[in-house]
Amino acid sequence: MKNKTSFYMVLFLANAVFGGYTDDYQHAAFNVLYSGGIFPNLGETKMLDVEFNTVSILAGNTYDAELDITEVSRSITNKLLIGDHEMLGNGFAVDIEFNYASTNGLVQPLPHNVLLATPVDENSGFPFAFNTTTNVALAALANDTQESGFETGLNILVRHSSGKGDSSIDGRYARFTMESACENRGQIDIMKLAATTIEFDGLGNYAESGTESFAERWVEETVADLGDDDLVNDTVFTLTNGTDTAFTASGTYAVHDTGRINLAQTQGALIDFQISSDDNLAISTSGFLSFQPGGESGMGMVTGGGSRLSVLIKVPDDHPTAPMDEVYYLGELSEHIRTGSAGFSTAGISASRTYLHLQPNWTFSIRSDEWLVENRFQNQHLNTGGSEPNIESVTLVETEAFDKSIWLAHGTYTVQTNGVLSLSFSNGEFAEAQLSANDEYLAYAAFDNGDDEVGTQLGIGIRRVSPVPAAPVIIDRPEYTPTGAVLTLSIPTNLIVEALASTNLTFGIWESGGLISSTSGTLEITDPSATNAASRFYTTSFAPW
Repeated sequence: MKNKTSFYMVLFLANAVFGGYTDDYQHAAFNVLYSGGIFPNLGETKMLDVEFNTVSILAGNTYDAELDITEVSRSITNKLLIGDHEMLGNGFAVDIEFNYASTNGLVQPLPHNVLLATPVDENSGFPFAFNTTTNVALAALANDTQESGFETGLNILVRHSSGKGDSSIDGRYARFTMESACENRGQIDIMKLAATTIEFDGLGNYAESGTESFAERWVEETVADLGDDDLVNDTVFTLTNGTDTAFTASGTYAVHDTGRINLAQTQGALIDFQISSDDNLAISTSGFLSFQPGGESGMGMVTGGGSRLSVLIKVPDDHPTAPMDEVYYLGELSEHIRTGSAGFSTAGISASRTYLHLQPNWTFSIRSDEWLVENRFQNQHLNTGGSEPNIESVTLVETEAFDKSIWLAHGTYTVQTNGVLSLSFSNGEFAEAQLSANDEYLAYAAFDNGDDEVGTQLGIGIRRVSPVPAAPVIIDRPEYTPTGAVLTLSIPTNLIVEALASTNLTFGIWESGGLISSTSGTLEITDPSATNAASRFYTTSFAPW
């Protein structure tokens, strides 16, 4: 893999108020970064990076970040075909690395609570959504510019507090935890998701209960008989689905002055969170190792490791059930594993950033931008002997980074007294999220369990403080010409919007026609792709954060 330092410089940037800082602030920054691809002599590689660090936002809109990085990686060289039938033997490895890095750069506040963070020596910045009331920021980012590789991640910044103590976290919190791991005991990938409720007593004790789901993909070899006693070792992929199992835990906790929370389970596990200034949200990321006991030293050996992202959100006691008029920025991380035939499997990671508008007439609208990358494994039989047949079983591996997809949706919603937000989409789908007691945040998680595909997802949302622009965007009926469809738009003056087009409204997937704005309120654009489509639909959306 190429040097990742430049990408780290993008991920841990910060939260600023309009006009720049007049004082210096520190933030706890959390990130889970998935990396992978195909690399020479390795085959398929998956890396799980977990970073916890301190970001200092300085007066004058600059930042300085200190990064502590735990990296867990695994590689498979399952008889990869290299060059002219050069064969590599089976191989599997899990490596653990601990790294340190530092970055600095500039932050620029943009309209609608969006912050553009640009690292030093970079030509472009990356957008972070942030809440100027609670000083929490988030970003969902993707990078597929590396040779044969990709990186995608979810990033959260929580400003350090002061004057916190054990009584700061009191009452009921919902907790969502997403894990991704890999181990060399049978060459497996592991996905896990937990949804629990934690009761804090305000005195340093807590109790937790809920459900936990998991799935495993095993990479194994089996002997295949091709006839005439011609035997080859085929690679096969099997998926083990885990059902919901009850999860309980209890222990003690301590809240430090800066808002750092230490949870100590009676079972021995230690977990650290950073709580927001309003005590309604807490974030934790961590890397972990798996051990096999025994060995000559008696200390055992490392067999694998992984990453963990966990969010705590305060549950309201009596949330109003009236309609809302709010916009939330959401960042989501998803992972899925799919198996087809015994010799075929895919593993995908996606990051998305979403704009959710809850309207006072009990309807909602969504715009979501998603980046998806998949690794595909295909076992094949190849003749490497020329005129004298010699059948070899090979596993070909390829990585594909898909273009960003844009998804628009709408429907109706309800809110329960416990803060559960229920979304009923117009296509019949259904989703739920947990609102915080003060409505500044929401969080959700899901485990998709199928016969040949499983997936996990975790999302975090922060409320947009600035009001929603009320002026509509009007598109006149397109005029079709030999060079494409010509659209005339009436848009609010100096408001940045994005033109979108689709050939099929059923799936809600749209293509970007570019960001546009106008000083006069009218604009004309041409869509050359319309010349190759039987039908074409157009709409506009606020520019992505």
